[in-house]
Amino acid sequence: MRRVVLIVHGDVQRVGYRDRVHKIANKGGIYGQIRNLDELDAEIIAEGKSENIEQFISDIRISEYPISVESVEIREEVYTGSVSSFRIIRGDPDEELAERMDTAIQHLSIIGHYSKRASDNSDVLISMMETSIGKQDQMLDKQDQMLEKQDQMLGKQDQMIVNQDNVLQEIKGVRSDLKKTVTQEVSEMRIELREVREALVRAGLMEPAKG
Repeated sequence: MRRVVLIVHGDVQRVGYRDRVHKIANKGGIYGQIRNLDELDAEIIAEGKSENIEQFISDIRISEYPISVESVEIREEVYTGSVSSFRIIRGDPDEELAERMDTAIQHLSIIGHYSKRASDNSDVLISMMETSIGKQDQMLDKQDQMLEKQDQMLGKQDQMIVNQDNVLQEIKGVRSDLKKTVTQEVSEMRIELREVREALVRAGLMEPAKG
């Protein structure tokens, strides 16, 4: 077992430090007391198992606004085992009331500090959401533009198909007209050949066709 006297320097008065140490001691199996000193420091007497004392000394080095422990003086004493709890030594009632009021103000300040941070974070989050929505709107606009271009391309493809159909119809018409013209010309040529043959037969220059 071990007994130590600790002198804690820093912002440890009127910031709720004694209450924090009281909770740490009760949780860590430490017996003794804590009181404020005139020099704005705090004195802690602690008894307990050696490993518990070491952990306790580490845990009381608090640096969380508004508490700020700058250093801890450690003085070893003979273990007595005369205490079975950990208590806070209170001072003058007016001084204690002033400290409690200061502590309450500090807690309100902490709440206000974190509330402001939460508000700032909310503003950042809202700004990020608005930026994200703006980007989504831009993406939707681009998609609309792409769809419009696709519609234009489909319209051009439809026009090309119509043009192809017209060309095919014209080709078919030309082929039909050409076939009629060739057929007619062949027929006329046959007639002319027959007339020439008959004239040659009459003139005795060609024998009549047999059969």
